[in-house]
Parts: sequence; C-alpha cells; structure tokens
Amino acid sequence: MPTLLFIGQVLPGHFEVTTAPFDCKWGDTGDGLDVLLNIKIESSVITVRCTADRFEDPSYTQLLLKVLDLTRGMVDLFGFASGIPFSINFHTCIQPDWTRSNIVIAYYDMARICTAINITSLDPADRQTLHQTMQLVLADGGLTRALRDLMEAVSVPHRAIINCGRVIDSLRHLTTNGMPANDSWRVFRSTLNISKDYIKLITDASTGPRHGAPPFLPKDKIDLIVERTCIVMNRFLEFKKLGSTPLPESEFPILV
Repeated sequence: MPTLLFIGQVLPGHFEVTTAPFDCKWGDTGDGLDVLLNIKIESSVITVRCTADRFEDPSYTQLLLKVLDLTRGMVDLFGFASGIPFSINFHTCIQPDWTRSNIVIAYYDMARICTAINITSLDPADRQTLHQTMQLVLADGGLTRALRDLMEAVSVPHRAIINCGRVIDSLRHLTTNGMPANDSWRVFRSTLNISKDYIKLITDASTGPRHGAPPFLPKDKIDLIVERTCIVMNRFLEFKKLGSTPLPESEFPILV
C-alpha cells in the first residue's frame, strides 16, 4: 500500500518533546478512502505516516489539514501538562514515489485582495506607503491582534470561522471607539461602505463556534467567509491610510 509522510517540528524545539506513537484511521476523506495514520513525535521531530490503498489528491490538502488537527491536539495536551504553549510546523512531504516537496500553507488570493500596500514594488511612493502603513499597524495593538487572527484563519482552517468573526468585531471596535453596539455596527458599515448582509454571513457563522458549538460548513462557504474578511481588512487599512476618515464611495463602492 502506498505511504505518504509528513515531516514537521514542535516549537520551541529545545524542549525536545517526545510522545508515544498514536495510531488512528481517518475515513472522512470525501473520496471513499480509509487512511491509516501513525503520528510519532521524538525529540520534537514530527513524523506522520499515512497509508491507504491509493492517494488521488496530488496536493494532499485535506489529508494535511487532518494531520495538522490531530498533531496539534497531541502537542496541545503535552503543552497543557507542561505549561508550555508549543506550536507545530510541517515543512516536508514525502510522496509515495519518495519525491520530497516543501509544505506551504497559503492563501494566495489574499495578495490579490490587498490593495492597501504593495510589498514587491520598488517604486519610492509604494515603499513610502508601505512604511507609513506599517507604522500605523505597529502603533495599534488592536490592529496587530486582528491581523494575527486573520493570518491564523488562513494557517489553521479549522479556526477560520471564529477567527474571521473576531476580526470583524475587532475592526468594528477600532473604527467606532467604544460606541454602543447598535450604533457601532451602523457606523462601521457606513465608514467602510459595506452592506449589512455582506458582514452578516461572517458574524452569523461565527456565533456557534464562539459558544463552543462549531457548525459544519462546506469548504466553499468557509472560503467565502475568509475572502470577505480579507476584503474588510483591506478596506480598514485604506481607511487608516486616509487618516481614519470614511472611505469615498466613488473609490470604494458598497460591498453587497
């Protein structure tokens, strides 16, 4: 039977985490496969061996997400017992033909959505805008936390729904400076030119996870929630660049 390996690291690595190997079967692959998983952590090196009668997804994305979920659970339990908030990083995939490839969890559409800054341009005006925007971000702890929540929504897809809801709430508070909830939502939407229904998809989906009851949502709906949250974040950065004045509708049409 073909075998797929994921190789990673527990961080910080100098604590040398070692756990007993864990075996499980995952049958929720969407293509009728039953995958046998063996997770081994020795001296902070993670090796996950995945065995099945076939592997049809050349990107192995869904399998990697399951591996991340299970491995994080093991490491989080170890962290709870030790008081150390460990993290994990998978960096290598060894495919059934022994081809090695680097693992990168990315959401490249975010680069398309982000118009507030350009990190690759060498134009002096673009470099100055990048520098000024970075100053705005680093001066605002609430904004840095919202950006971290958004990055985690991409890097840890299982947390995307709740993190996106938290991002929207954070940006609302940052925009309205502690207004009462009913007023702040209205002002937030009008400031960034966003319709109520556009945001409602995000806030409604995040309600269950915030109360410990995450709903099942299809991948395309989760992707849409992440995309809309990225667009709102970009608009907020544009709003900050304009000196925290409402976005002109001529340049930023209402999102519906």
